[in-house]
Amino acid sequence: FWVPAYMVKEDPSLATIEGVKKNAKLFEHPEDPEMSAFYGCPAGWNCQISAGNLFKALKLENSGFEMIDPGSGAGLSGAIAKAYERKEPWFGYYWAPTSVLGKYEMVKVDFGTGVNEEHHLECITNEECLDPKPGMYPPSVVQTVTTEKFASESPKAYEYLANRSFTNKEMNGLLAWMEDNQADGEVAMEYFIEEHEAIWTRWVAPEIAEKVKAAL
Repeated sequence: FWVPAYMVKEDPSLATIEGVKKNAKLFEHPEDPEMSAFYGCPAGWNCQISAGNLFKALKLENSGFEMIDPGSGAGLSGAIAKAYERKEPWFGYYWAPTSVLGKYEMVKVDFGTGVNEEHHLECITNEECLDPKPGMYPPSVVQTVTTEKFASESPKAYEYLANRSFTNKEMNGLLAWMEDNQADGEVAMEYFIEEHEAIWTRWVAPEIAEKVKAAL
């Protein structure tokens, strides 16, 4: 669950779920002035289940929140963009890495619970979860898979793949740049190599890095 960074700069307590609940009136509902808005996932998406269960577990309804269905992925990202452009309060679900979180600086709301991966997988993501408990979303591991033949026949290439990794923040920024510039993978590769030397040079031996830079 996220709130805009400009809100947290004004009030650091909004980086916590307790701070959000205490300030529920900030998050105006688009249709009901008596309610506060929490933007969930579009109907039919799996994240609608997890966001809905966490909405219940965190007792957000007791604080006056109503979960809003944005209608589509574009509707959800559009709600963030609209709020950000107007510097208005916003509270809701989003996932990473995405171009949206690369364009708009958001702060992940801390539930103060840590991660309970077992409960998340067995209950929070289950539509029939009867007793959802608060817990942060566990990170999803992204792996690169190769054949044994490739690993044995191309050890340097395999070593590069084994070393290569991105943080969500780095990937968010790259995806945002690609979207803003309508860039495909090849153009993004050139941009990344030229503009993010500090990242990719960690993945290769110094002599390889020098060859790549010389070829630019």
